[in-house]
This record gives sequence, structure tokens and C-alpha cells, in this order.
Amino acid sequence: MSRVPLSVLDLSPFGSGQTPADGLRASIGLARAAERLGYRRYWVAEHHFNPGIAGAAPHVLLASVAAVTHSIRVGTAATIIGNYSPAQVAEAAGVVAQLHPGRFDLGIGRSGSRSAAAAALPAAPEDRVVDGLLLPAARPFAGFDSERFVVQARLLGRTEADAERFADEVADILSFFDGTFSPPEDVPIHVTPAEGADVTVWIHGSTAGPSARLAGELGLPFGANYHVAPGFVLEAIAEYRAAFRPGRIAEPYVIVSVDAVVAETDAAARRIAAGYGRWVHSIRAGQGAVPFPSPDEAAADPLTAEELAVVRDRLDTQFVGSPETVVERLETLQRVTGADELLVTTVTHDPVDRVRSYELLAEAWDAEPDASAGSAASVSSDWTIRLVRTEEYEQAGDVTAQAYLSSYDKLSDEYVASLRDVAGRVREGDVWVAVEPDGEILGTVWVARPNRPLAEVARPGETDFRQLAVAPAARGRGIGEALTRHVIDLARERGSHRVVMNSGPEMTGAHALYAKLGFRRLSEREGLWEVQPGRWIELYTFGYDLAPEPADASPGEQAWTFETVPWDDPRAEELRAEMDVEVSPRYADRLTDAAPAAAEEAQRTFAVDPDTIVATVLAVDAAGDAVGHAALRDLAHDGTRDLEVKRVFVKPRARGTGASRALMRELERIAQDRGAGRLILQTGDRQHDAVVLYERIGYRPIPIFEPYTAFAFSQCFAKELAAPV
Repeated sequence: MSRVPLSVLDLSPFGSGQTPADGLRASIGLARAAERLGYRRYWVAEHHFNPGIAGAAPHVLLASVAAVTHSIRVGTAATIIGNYSPAQVAEAAGVVAQLHPGRFDLGIGRSGSRSAAAAALPAAPEDRVVDGLLLPAARPFAGFDSERFVVQARLLGRTEADAERFADEVADILSFFDGTFSPPEDVPIHVTPAEGADVTVWIHGSTAGPSARLAGELGLPFGANYHVAPGFVLEAIAEYRAAFRPGRIAEPYVIVSVDAVVAETDAAARRIAAGYGRWVHSIRAGQGAVPFPSPDEAAADPLTAEELAVVRDRLDTQFVGSPETVVERLETLQRVTGADELLVTTVTHDPVDRVRSYELLAEAWDAEPDASAGSAASVSSDWTIRLVRTEEYEQAGDVTAQAYLSSYDKLSDEYVASLRDVAGRVREGDVWVAVEPDGEILGTVWVARPNRPLAEVARPGETDFRQLAVAPAARGRGIGEALTRHVIDLARERGSHRVVMNSGPEMTGAHALYAKLGFRRLSEREGLWEVQPGRWIELYTFGYDLAPEPADASPGEQAWTFETVPWDDPRAEELRAEMDVEVSPRYADRLTDAAPAAAEEAQRTFAVDPDTIVATVLAVDAAGDAVGHAALRDLAHDGTRDLEVKRVFVKPRARGTGASRALMRELERIAQDRGAGRLILQTGDRQHDAVVLYERIGYRPIPIFEPYTAFAFSQCFAKELAAPV
């Protein structure tokens, strides 16, 4: 599994005691290092009237950068359109692109009006955590200096109408490069050397506003600014993707920017990044970025509580730490945003620390990623997580009960009995266990099946879990974390937008775990809950956001269409393969891992001869996707012939929506048309959800029939069919 490319965003900052010339020379050195380290792009930002930033003329700086590098792409992120005429932008880019063909990216940003600057960013009511990524509420600026803004705008030639002309000016720039510009005066104009230059145009934006929409409508790549406005990055990307039409590129392409500082250890990284809060505060206070404070200066001048509130969102979304720490956070950012590329900006007092940060990051990022990183499997290798087995019900119940008894002063006998009742729990949801190689159960968790909540705390589109329990003797081994991550993985696979659970106030260890993993309190769902008839207790509610909540998450009963297809239809084969991946591990100890002779017998018994299949049925959803599979086999046994139901499987995202019941009804219809008097089926004792379904739709247990009699774990059912009308 390869990671997305990394690129560099450089502001040309300089530290206290340094000069603008030092900052510019450091940028040249960083560009050389970025090329040596394998970064895809080196982009420079445009900032004016900042006491500690030298990057005020990006196109001039890029000419020098391009001259001392050979292959890395260079560009702006972004050229602020209101500071120039469109022709000046195209000409400046064209000069560099003509001298260094195939390497230039022109990033375009929209200049803000006076009123927009005063408003800063849209209001975000509260911090959010989506699948582990913090999306903080926007903080108010320390104070908007209207007079200073007016002076700066006048010096740069900006007007209130700049923002309104943005789309037209981008169109002009594109036409200058294409040689298609036609002014209203109908005078031939050729913008040399822009015309014909090999320039890739990008649009950058911070919110779900005009920039994101325009990038999509024109079919241009888009830069989303997590490092500037982290709370709005998902909405900006969603707006871009929704508006996208093929243009300069055929498919959407997103690069997401992020602040990061990497050192050998977390503590060392925090030290060299210590001046970041004061530096950001100087920007938001209206004075412009000051020379970056040294670690000692930052320690001597800490932010006050009021100042900290102004920059908290930027501090919380700056990725600071060891290579492992920062890589993990970057992986989360990429996964949640779907970024095709990440754009890393690093600011330190000492330029040597900045280059070293990029070196450490490149080395860690290029290392082969662990496919299990961030998942339950990464927490331990000496035990596994799987569904509970029938013969383990008593042991799993004991572990759950003992875990709760060790956390609560007093529990009723009835409640303890319910904790031990694993057989009852598997009828309503799935019980997953963490198991040692020798079979000892270390922990359990009860998880809702798709669209079948366990408790009222869950709302449509959410996956809830209950009774996370770790054996007292096994605590401290990461088992609770692994089980919780496993629940998150399950929810993500089935398309849930949130994982939820509730917990008593006494479960402080679990609460700390949830906070570590990125859960947040859902206070609006908290209060007294009736956990047993007449027994009310206070429960906290926690949620882990995987995606923005849809307007209508309720799955409801859907209208399915059915296709009868050949057994070897590619869609049918794909669904059966997916079923094997899910179900086979439940019986590995009895079948594939058994003695060779027993394994061979199992292979013969459970194999399906396609010539005996009389119907293979696919359930197809409204989008035309095959989401369910079932088949009927003509089975001769005990001197009789029956139609046997085989290979019933529905994709997790379609479960709980009526797809399984609809498939079974379709099989019954086909069987009745063929004159069958009943349907029979076999399943295993570990497919608890299937057994519950069959019982609910009228199947009754029958003795194990041939050819399954050698496998005592089999459970067989039959349903009498009414004669067709």
C-alpha cells in the first residue's frame, strides 16, 4: 500500500535575530533539499507587510528556485489575484514556465474584501472529530485593524470589487495561456510569454465558497487549506467535488495543506515548535507575522488564556512530534479528506531544524506503511479479534461479568446474569472477543448489526456498541483499545457516519480511552436510562464521527430488483468471494485448520456443483449495484429431492434494509413456480445473525440432513411452501 505524495509549502519565514535575506536564502536551500528528498512540489506562498515573512514576491523567488533545481515542480500557493492584473499573473508565470518547461504550477487565490476580512471565517459552532481528524470551531481574531487593512489594500491596488471579478479573471488567465483571449474591443491580444506555456493552474480555497465551486466547474485541481481554516476543510472539498466537471483534468484532484514539525522525539519537536502560538497570534492580532520566536523566547513569553483562545484551533491542528506521531496524523488527514496529495508547511526559528523536519518526514513517509496501522490488528500480534464461538459463550460471559463487577460497587443479580447471557446477546447483535492463541478470552464487546441498533442511543446511520469489557488480569495490554478500533473499522466498512455508545460515570478508564481515540461527548443524549425494567442509571454518551451526518440517514425498507443469473456471473462470484472472506474464519478451526482428512471431507461436502444449481439470484439496489446473493440447489438426499437454499449473503451496507428478507421471498417464489413443497437449508452454529433471520421468516429446525450429517455444528431448517395461486 503506497502513500500519497508529499509536497512543500514555503512562506519564506525568518526568525528573531535574522534578516529577510536569511529567510530567502533558507528558502533556496529548502527547495534544494525538497528535491533531494523526493517531495513532488515546492510551492511558495504570497504574504505582504509581514515583519517576519520575506515571501512577498513569489514569482520572482520561484525564478531563483527553478534555476537551482532540476525536476521538482515549482509554483505558487497561492498568487492572490486582487494584487495584480490577470495579464501580469499570466506573464510572470509564463516567464518561469518558458525557462523551465513542464515544472510550473500556478496556484490562484481569491483576495478578500474589507467586509470579508472583518468577518474572518464562517462561524463553526463547536469542535468536531471526524474519523479521528479534528475539525475545530473557528476562533475569533484578536482584533480587526480596519485602518491597517485599508492602507494595505491601497498599496496593493485592491478594491471591494476584486472578489466579484474572481471568476472572470481566472477565465482570462486560462485564455492567456491557451491563446484564446478575446477582449470586448475585438482587438487581437497575445500575452507573451504566457501563451503556449506549460502551466498547470490550481485554485486554492479555505471554505465551501466560490473558490471551491469555481475549481470544480472549470475542471481544475483544488488546494484545500487545512492549515489556514481546519474546521472547514471537509466542506470545501465536498463543494469542489460536487461542482466538478471534466476540464483541464478529467477527475477531481485535491491537495490538502497542513502545518507540521518533526523531530527525533515528540519532546524535541514540541520545543522547536514552541514559538508557533505567538507567531500565529501576531497574524490574527492584525500586526502581521512577527519573526518566529526562538524556543527560549517562547518559553519566556507564554500566551495568556485570552491569547491562547484566539489560536487554539491552529495549535490543535499543527502536527508536532516524532516521525511516527506525525505520520499517523497525516495518514488520518489523508484518509478523512480523501486527499490525492498532502502539502506540508513547516516554520521553525532555526532553518536547520526546518530542513531536518522535512528529512525525517520524508524518510518515515517513504517507509513501507503498515497495512494494519491505526487498526485493531496493529495493537497486538499475540492475540486475535474474532466473533465469539458457541462453545465460548460461558467463558465470554464470565469475562464480561467480572470486568463489570470490578468497576461497579454493586450490580444486581439480574444485571450480572444478563452480562453472562451471551446466547441472548448474539440474537440481537454480534459479540466480538479478543482471544489468546490458547483460547483464553481477554475481552469482549457487543456490536450492533448493520441498521439494527442495540440501544435507543443510536440514531439512523450510526453503529452502536455496548459492554466493552476487558478481563481484570489482562488490563494494560491494549485490548480495550483494539476492540474499540475494531468497532470503528466495522462501522467504517458498513458506511456508518458515526459510532456511538453509552457508559456509566464509574467507567473512567473507558472514558479516557474514548478521549484518546477521538470520541466526543454527546451531551444531548445523556441522562437517566432504564437498563432493566424499573432500574434507572445515569449514562454518558460518546460518539466517534466517521463522516458528516447525512440529511436523512434512515435506511428504511428499500425496493429491490432481482436478477436471475448464471452461477458463474462475475457479480455473483464477487459476492460469494466476499462471503467467504467474512464467514470462513468463523469455522477455520473446524474445517481448514482441521486434520487433513477432515479438511478434505469438508471441502467435498461444502463445495457446490454448479450443475445442481437451478437458480442464482442477485438483489440489485436503486443504483444498479448487486448487493445480495442467494441460490437454489436441487438436492437429492434420503431418497427424496428438495430445493436447498445456498449461499445467502448481503453486503454489510445493505443489511437491516430488508434485502435479506426480500432475497428469501424471491427464492420462495421461484421454488413455488417449480412446484416445490418446501425449502431446506443448512447453516453453522456460529452464524447467529442468519439463524435469527431464518427463524423470524418462518423456518423451523429439522434434523441435520445429508450431506452434512458428519458435521455436528450444522443447523438445518425447513419452511413449508404454500401452493402457488
